[in-house]
Amino acid sequence: MRRTSWTIIASVLVAFLAVDLAASDWYASPSAPAGQNGRSPATPFRTVQQAVNAALPGDTIYLRGGTYREQVTVTKTATAAAPILITSYAGEQPVLKGSLIAAGWTQHQGAIWKLSGWAWNSQQVFVDGVAQQQIGMPAGYGTGIASDGTRMITPVGSGILDLAPGRFFYDAPSKVLYLWLADGGDPNAHVIEASAYRRILFMGSSTFVTVAGVAFRHSSTAAYMVGSAAIELGTDCTLRDCDVQWCDFAGIALGYQQSRSKVIGCVVSNNGSTGVSVSATYDFTVSGTTMSTNNYRRFNPQWHAGGLKATSKAWGTVERCTVTNNFGSGIWIDYANSGNPIGVRQNWVAGNTNRGAGIMLEVSKRVTVENNVVMDNDIRGIY
Repeated sequence: MRRTSWTIIASVLVAFLAVDLAASDWYASPSAPAGQNGRSPATPFRTVQQAVNAALPGDTIYLRGGTYREQVTVTKTATAAAPILITSYAGEQPVLKGSLIAAGWTQHQGAIWKLSGWAWNSQQVFVDGVAQQQIGMPAGYGTGIASDGTRMITPVGSGILDLAPGRFFYDAPSKVLYLWLADGGDPNAHVIEASAYRRILFMGSSTFVTVAGVAFRHSSTAAYMVGSAAIELGTDCTLRDCDVQWCDFAGIALGYQQSRSKVIGCVVSNNGSTGVSVSATYDFTVSGTTMSTNNYRRFNPQWHAGGLKATSKAWGTVERCTVTNNFGSGIWIDYANSGNPIGVRQNWVAGNTNRGAGIMLEVSKRVTVENNVVMDNDIRGIY
């Protein structure tokens, strides 16, 4: 009997030891010196990517507060029993940005300033956090006409002669970024951030990775392709309690041909076209999330814009969300015709404009719309 008891105790201890050895904590801080091992809050990695590269299934990555300027790619096959968590360090706010500081401006002519040798085809420029108007067509959009003949965006001007207060222009052949501040002042006296990276966070090749409590800003998606998002999720990946704003096109994509990705309790607002984009994502969940004032870049709302757009046989649930004041439809279900169930329920949908609907259902099947408050939308409430 005594031997059996000791055998049980030993087995339990071995099990706990195995779990302990299997799970590690990693840390990152943008102010950390290079060469640290990332094993403790006192010795963090400098970048999020370093921590991601080190993590194994079951591990947790803690991000210290501050601004990280990088594009993070996660390619981890975790499991439900051993997921990977990337989360903010207690009491601190990490911010991941797809922009770089643009410094060293010289005067070009009058109130127009230039930054020579700027290698990035920046689609966004911010002056002390305020978005500026791009001159010309987004770089990756060609003529701006979609394959079905729909105009994707109507550009403002076409070149340096169209610069005016609050506008910027990038001359790609010469690698020169031009800027005219709203007050006509010197950019060197301000913080200028110019978008650089296609994405901020890509998890499309991962499973069971959760990101929590992190803020995301700025991307240059349109320099590389039509559409897409600053953050892309993979199968069984989750974005929870995150703040995703002022990105180039969509804030979040739930992953093309991915399954069971989730956006829970997030703020996804003020993005260039769309808050959340759902293209061929299966059994998705968007819950308790605010999607407001998206499409600040004024893409054509009849093409792709607004709070959330689900298309290409996507199916899943949009519930308990606040979807307000988007320049386009609030929730748009379009060609979601797989025949699998789609639920739109208990959402607050109000003030969405530019001939959009609060909730738009188009060429889709098995959509249930129930217990929503839909009010003060332009033209239609539910269509």
